Formats: sequence, C-alpha cells, structure tokens
Amino acid sequence: MAAAMASVARPMSETRLTARCTIYCDWLVSLIIATGVVFAWRGAWNICDSLLLPQQPLWSAAARLIGGSVLFVVACVIQPSLAAWARHHDRTRCLWLVDALYTYLSFWVSVLTWNGVWY
Repeated sequence: MAAAMASVARPMSETRLTARCTIYCDWLVSLIIATGVVFAWRGAWNICDSLLLPQQPLWSAAARLIGGSVLFVVACVIQPSLAAWARHHDRTRCLWLVDALYTYLSFWVSVLTWNGVWY
C-alpha cells in the first residue's frame, strides 16, 4: 500500500503538465473563437431581419437568397484576379487588407444564403 501511495503523491512531470496546459489553452481559445463566430452570425442575421423587407418575410428571404447567390458569383469571378495580383505584389499590408475584405465578402455570402434558405 505504501508503494501505491508513493506513486500517487509524486508530482506530475513537466512534460505532462505542459501538455495538459496546452490542451486547456487550446480549448479556451476554441471557445473564445466559437463565441465570436456565434456573435458575428447572430448580429448579421439580425441586421438582415431588420433591414431587408422586415414586413414581407417571403420577399425578404428571396432577396437574401438572390443577394447571397449574386455575391457568391462575384466572389468566384474576382478570386482569380486577386490571386494573380497577389502573386505579383509583395505589399504585406495590402495583401492582408485584400484578404480581409475577401473574407468579409465571403462571410456575407454565407449569411445571406443561409438566411434566405432558412425562411
């Protein structure tokens, strides 16, 4: 029994402690990111509900679905041009800005399409 108690009382090794801390930090970061995504979707969804024909839900859903589809086509058309431009330019800040704007456009494509379908 003394041997069993000795194994329980030993401190955890640093590598196990570091691995456990890494896992908990990963969970925390994932939770924070997931919460931010939920807030962004919820806010965008509420904006769509309040601004796009709020008195006519059927027409509003159709407008969102059409708007999302049109923006999707626009995103697909401009993506090769943006990729070619990015290959020829080495301005990091400009690339980050273009990437952020393209991601923002893609976010609205997703929100509008989902919002239009889930009428």
